[in-house]
Amino acid sequence: MTLEEVETQLDPQRFMRVNRQFIISAAAVQKLSTYFLGKMRIHMTAAPDEEIIVSKDKVATVKRWLDS
Repeated sequence: MTLEEVETQLDPQRFMRVNRQFIISAAAVQKLSTYFLGKMRIHMTAAPDEEIIVSKDKVATVKRWLDS
């Protein structure tokens, strides 16, 4: 399956596609940190060494999703 196909089958309140490579679970987010040029890095409990970067255009959307 493609990520697009997987994304349509997941609950959007619990899972979000944050970039071209990753769909994340809100429950697995450990912390957020700033990154270069207005981007954001997401630190996950399940994959602490994985570098998940969110574009500056999507940062506000991801933060709102996590706050809801």
